[in-house]
Amino acid sequence: MLVLPSAVADICDVLQRRGHQAYLVGGAVRDYLQAKQWHRADLEIHDYDIATSATPEQVISIFPRTVPTGLKHGTVTVLHGLMSIEVTTFRSDQGYSDGRHPDDVVFVKTIEEDLARRDFTINAMAFDPIKEAIIDPFTGQFDLEHRIINCVGDPVVRFQEDGLRLMRAIRFISTLGFTLETRTMEAITECAHLIDSISQERIRDELMKLLMGRGAQDALELLVETKLLPRILPELVPQIGQVQNRHHKWDVWTHTLKTVGLSRHEPMLRLAALLHDVGKPASAEPATKEWLEGSPSAPVEFTFYDHDKKGEELARQIMNRLKFSNDEIKHVTTLVRYHMGAFHLGAHPTGSALRRFIRRVGPDYLNELFELFRADAYGAGTKTNADSELLGLRAKIDHELLRPNAITKSRDLAINGHDVMVALGIAPGPEVGRLLKVLEEKCLDDPELNTREKLLALLPQEF
Repeated sequence: MLVLPSAVADICDVLQRRGHQAYLVGGAVRDYLQAKQWHRADLEIHDYDIATSATPEQVISIFPRTVPTGLKHGTVTVLHGLMSIEVTTFRSDQGYSDGRHPDDVVFVKTIEEDLARRDFTINAMAFDPIKEAIIDPFTGQFDLEHRIINCVGDPVVRFQEDGLRLMRAIRFISTLGFTLETRTMEAITECAHLIDSISQERIRDELMKLLMGRGAQDALELLVETKLLPRILPELVPQIGQVQNRHHKWDVWTHTLKTVGLSRHEPMLRLAALLHDVGKPASAEPATKEWLEGSPSAPVEFTFYDHDKKGEELARQIMNRLKFSNDEIKHVTTLVRYHMGAFHLGAHPTGSALRRFIRRVGPDYLNELFELFRADAYGAGTKTNADSELLGLRAKIDHELLRPNAITKSRDLAINGHDVMVALGIAPGPEVGRLLKVLEEKCLDDPELNTREKLLALLPQEF
């Protein structure tokens, strides 16, 4: 059985001995019960929250080390050993005029009243670690056992309180592998417009958690069914029903879902898998007669020239809107831009082509790019030998990476701008950059030129 940290039991024990009620609440109870139900001691619990009948002032007076992190909402952080645990007074939330924060918080007397304000039944249970007793007024254990996401009370009211709960419900489909209770799903569709008032940062965080779940494909399909996709990622909607060609078994959207599902559980890789073909609908053109020649039987086929470039542009727009960091944007847009790299290089790429490809992509992204190559290939539904093909290409790229004097980034050039200025007696300016670029191109053609002596000898010829 999963063992809870001693700090949780200690804090509850101290509060109870002082005459107060105290329980572990929220996702920790859900995860604890899951671990117990499935006999999984390896399941991790990240957040431990305690609810108590004690007021914040009483909590502060009882424990020697506290931080008043949210007194307005009744929350005090208790420092116990190396752990920081939030302890919150039983409360009832009154009104949500902004669709996120309660207009007023009223402290209440019982744990049942506190649990009534929570989002889903599986999150509306409390656990007394001293008595090992479960408080479950909304049949959360039943829903947990039957893998159901079900709102506490009226689902429309729950979603009106905080529109992000629309995304949270579907995120749990992905991370827990549960299904949506019928009324809850209907309410998500009815309340889809509420997501419009939620900050892009909060939507981003839920989207990334969704993508990292094992059930990400099912959850993404639910975003379509519940009308949420057009509101959070409208750029992906044109993929639905977009016919492809003989190289693909499915439309663009289904292919995207399968590519996500086949990708490793790494955040930026999964996001790149979701966005890798976002440029296809805008690049779609009916196939020419030459393209269709020899096609088995498809009545309509499309080509998508330069969809990788269009996809890079759209991916950047999406990620900027969702407030990703510059490094994250560079990471994902690089993967999107070069996800067709294996196709463009062909079966027998020259050393020069390989070296230029490595230089454009950068060595930091090559491993994930090859993972995307693989997921994209098998996600087409028509490939059976992508691994062997990619293995050969990767071996050639690794050979180039290990080549002496290889250039994978600008600082790999054996001389720099200062060397150019000293050697030619010129001042800083665009000419310095131009010369470095010329020399870099020569070294990409012939890596043996990338020595200080050879490059300095070449400089007068290019000046």
